[in-house]
Amino acid sequence: MRKGKYKVTKTGKEYHWTLTAKNGEPILSSHMLSSKKNYEKSIASARINGADINNFEKLKAIDGSYYFNLKAGGEHLGTSEMYPESDVRLIGIKSVMENAPDAKIVIEKEK
Repeated sequence: MRKGKYKVTKTGKEYHWTLTAKNGEPILSSHMLSSKKNYEKSIASARINGADINNFEKLKAIDGSYYFNLKAGGEHLGTSEMYPESDVRLIGIKSVMENAPDAKIVIEKEK
């Protein structure tokens, strides 16, 4: 069975991860993180908090698109892609809930 992946990239001295679904589509992206230790902590928190529907903040952009943030307490862990409808956003949230807990970590080549 295929699993989602946390794709980690390093740009300069900073790291960034993107959680992809089993089909390879991106479903959640972190902000830039200052160290390997910080991205590891961020992914560990996303694994735990991504399984709970209460940790998702559902938002609407100025252009009318829908998206969500994953939070742990007050800490922002990641932001979704933009979705055309709120129902599609819910599918994205469910995909994070399904993939985040046991997604494989893949280190990409430095950009």
